[in-house]
Amino acid sequence: MRHVGRMDSINADTFTLYDGDWFTGDQYYGELDQSVLNSFNNLATSVIVTGQSSWTFYAQHDYGGKSFCLPPVNGTSGNEIQLGYSVNLDDNGWNNTISSVRKGCFSDFVIGETKYELLSEIRTFSEHLYS
Repeated sequence: MRHVGRMDSINADTFTLYDGDWFTGDQYYGELDQSVLNSFNNLATSVIVTGQSSWTFYAQHDYGGKSFCLPPVNGTSGNEIQLGYSVNLDDNGWNNTISSVRKGCFSDFVIGETKYELLSEIRTFSEHLYS
């Protein structure tokens, strides 16, 4: 099990990129806009955002090229963690494509699963692991 987001606040506005699907492999964590991802450029295969803000991910440095917005799924209780995620960016044509990230939603292309889809995907993934 991996920790997601900031250690001292479960709902801080953060993003974490992973080079494997289902949030595996090396990771790149951020809380601020990143005009260049440097060592993680074009490596992301899955992503999680936490907090109340959406994040926009871009195919080029300096927030250029095609983009997608990933909003958090807002809970109804103050005790719920708010997150948005994509377990496999290849499903949306974004595998190994992200080069910059900006806080806020600046794209018409919005991706991400709902809480209900998350539960279904976790169930499917668990069944795959133990079959």
